[in-house]
Amino acid sequence: MSDREYVLDTTYVTTFDYLGDGNLCRLTIDPGFRYDGASVPRLLWSISGIRPDGLNRAASLVHDYIYVNKGHIHFKQVELCWHGEWCSGQNIQISRSRCDRIFLEQLKEAGVKWVPRNLAYTAVRAAGWFLWMQKKRK
Repeated sequence: MSDREYVLDTTYVTTFDYLGDGNLCRLTIDPGFRYDGASVPRLLWSISGIRPDGLNRAASLVHDYIYVNKGHIHFKQVELCWHGEWCSGQNIQISRSRCDRIFLEQLKEAGVKWVPRNLAYTAVRAAGWFLWMQKKRK
Protein backbone atom coordinates (compact mmCIF):
# COMPACT_ATOMS: atom_id res chain seq x y z
CA MET A 1 0.00 0.00 0.00
CA SER A 2 2.83 2.39 0.90
CA ASP A 3 6.41 2.10 2.08
CA ARG A 4 5.08 2.00 5.66
CA GLU A 5 1.94 -0.13 5.32
CA TYR A 6 1.04 -3.34 3.57
CA VAL A 7 -2.32 -4.95 2.92
CA LEU A 8 -2.42 -8.72 2.70
CA ASP A 9 -3.98 -9.60 -0.66
CA THR A 10 -4.14 -13.39 -0.28
CA THR A 11 -4.71 -15.79 2.58
CA TYR A 12 -1.49 -16.43 4.52
CA VAL A 13 -1.04 -19.67 6.47
CA THR A 14 1.87 -20.36 8.81
CA THR A 15 2.70 -22.98 11.42
CA PHE A 16 4.60 -22.38 14.64
CA ASP A 17 5.05 -23.61 18.20
CA TYR A 18 2.62 -21.31 19.96
CA LEU A 19 3.42 -22.23 23.58
CA GLY A 20 7.12 -22.98 23.25
CA ASP A 21 6.58 -26.59 24.29
CA GLY A 22 6.23 -28.33 20.95
CA ASN A 23 2.49 -27.73 20.49
CA LEU A 24 1.97 -26.60 16.91
CA CYS A 25 -0.50 -24.02 15.74
CA ARG A 26 -1.54 -23.39 12.15
CA LEU A 27 -2.58 -19.74 11.86
CA THR A 28 -4.58 -18.42 8.92
CA ILE A 29 -4.55 -14.67 8.28
CA ASP A 30 -7.25 -13.50 5.91
CA PRO A 31 -6.80 -11.06 3.02
CA GLY A 32 -7.30 -7.40 3.90
CA PHE A 33 -5.16 -7.43 7.06
CA ARG A 34 -3.10 -4.23 7.27
CA TYR A 35 0.35 -4.30 8.79
CA ASP A 36 3.50 -2.20 8.76
CA GLY A 37 6.19 -4.83 8.41
CA ALA A 38 9.24 -4.28 10.58
CA SER A 39 8.77 -0.88 12.23
CA VAL A 40 12.35 0.27 11.78
CA PRO A 41 13.09 3.94 11.10
CA ARG A 42 14.59 4.38 7.62
CA LEU A 43 17.77 5.86 9.12
CA LEU A 44 18.49 2.51 10.84
CA TRP A 45 17.89 0.26 7.81
CA SER A 46 21.51 0.15 6.69
CA ILE A 47 22.93 0.13 10.22
CA SER A 48 20.76 -2.71 11.51
CA GLY A 49 20.25 -4.64 8.29
CA ILE A 50 16.52 -4.72 9.08
CA ARG A 51 14.07 -3.35 6.52
CA PRO A 52 10.27 -3.42 6.59
CA ASP A 53 10.32 -5.83 3.65
CA GLY A 54 12.56 -8.66 2.54
CA LEU A 55 13.25 -11.86 4.45
CA ASN A 56 11.50 -10.61 7.57
CA ARG A 57 8.17 -9.67 5.94
CA ALA A 58 6.34 -12.93 6.78
CA ALA A 59 7.61 -12.94 10.38
CA SER A 60 6.55 -9.29 10.72
CA LEU A 61 3.09 -10.12 9.35
CA VAL A 62 2.54 -12.85 11.93
CA HIS A 63 3.96 -10.71 14.73
CA ASP A 64 1.75 -7.74 13.79
CA TYR A 65 -1.33 -9.97 13.54
CA ILE A 66 -0.81 -11.39 17.03
CA TYR A 67 -0.06 -7.94 18.47
CA VAL A 68 -3.12 -6.32 16.89
CA ASN A 69 -5.25 -9.04 18.48
CA LYS A 70 -3.36 -8.82 21.79
CA GLY A 71 -2.67 -12.52 21.55
CA HIS A 72 -6.36 -13.53 21.42
CA ILE A 73 -6.60 -15.72 18.34
CA HIS A 74 -10.14 -16.72 17.33
CA PHE A 75 -10.80 -20.38 16.69
CA LYS A 76 -11.74 -19.65 13.08
CA GLN A 77 -8.16 -18.51 12.43
CA VAL A 78 -6.34 -21.39 14.09
CA GLU A 79 -5.89 -25.15 14.08
CA LEU A 80 -3.91 -27.00 16.72
CA CYS A 81 -1.94 -30.20 16.25
CA TRP A 82 -2.60 -32.84 18.92
CA HIS A 83 -0.89 -36.22 18.54
CA GLY A 84 -0.28 -35.60 14.85
CA GLU A 85 -3.87 -34.59 14.04
CA TRP A 86 -4.96 -31.05 13.17
CA CYS A 87 -8.01 -29.93 15.17
CA SER A 88 -10.00 -26.70 15.10
CA GLY A 89 -12.61 -25.14 17.34
CA GLN A 90 -10.49 -23.64 20.10
CA ASN A 91 -9.52 -20.03 20.77
CA ILE A 92 -5.93 -19.58 21.88
CA GLN A 93 -4.04 -16.95 23.84
CA ILE A 94 -0.45 -16.08 23.01
CA SER A 95 1.48 -13.91 25.47
CA ARG A 96 3.44 -10.90 24.27
CA SER A 97 6.73 -12.53 25.24
CA ARG A 98 5.83 -15.72 23.34
CA CYS A 99 4.72 -13.66 20.33
CA ASP A 100 8.10 -11.94 20.30
CA ARG A 101 9.83 -15.32 20.56
CA ILE A 102 7.75 -16.64 17.62
CA PHE A 103 8.95 -13.59 15.67
CA LEU A 104 12.58 -14.47 16.46
CA GLU A 105 12.05 -18.11 15.47
CA GLN A 106 10.37 -17.17 12.19
CA LEU A 107 13.15 -14.71 11.35
CA LYS A 108 15.64 -17.54 11.81
CA GLU A 109 13.56 -19.89 9.62
CA ALA A 110 13.43 -17.18 6.92
CA GLY A 111 17.22 -16.97 6.83
CA VAL A 112 17.67 -13.61 8.57
CA LYS A 113 21.24 -13.49 9.91
CA TRP A 114 21.96 -13.66 13.63
CA VAL A 115 22.77 -9.96 14.25
CA PRO A 116 19.75 -8.37 12.51
CA ARG A 117 17.48 -11.14 13.82
CA ASN A 118 18.51 -10.53 17.41
CA LEU A 119 18.44 -6.74 17.00
CA ALA A 120 14.84 -7.03 15.79
CA TYR A 121 13.95 -9.32 18.68
CA THR A 122 15.59 -7.00 21.23
CA ALA A 123 13.71 -4.04 19.77
CA VAL A 124 10.28 -5.71 20.02
CA ARG A 125 11.03 -6.86 23.57
CA ALA A 126 12.12 -3.35 24.58
CA ALA A 127 9.44 -1.28 22.84
CA GLY A 128 6.65 -3.72 21.94
CA TRP A 129 4.80 -3.21 25.23
CA PHE A 130 3.63 0.18 23.97
CA LEU A 131 1.91 -1.30 20.91
CA TRP A 132 0.59 -4.26 22.92
CA MET A 133 -1.12 -1.89 25.33
CA GLN A 134 -2.91 0.04 22.57
CA LYS A 135 -6.58 -0.63 22.05
CA LYS A 136 -7.34 -3.86 20.19
CA ARG A 137 -8.34 -3.29 16.58
CA LYS A 138 -11.87 -4.33 15.67
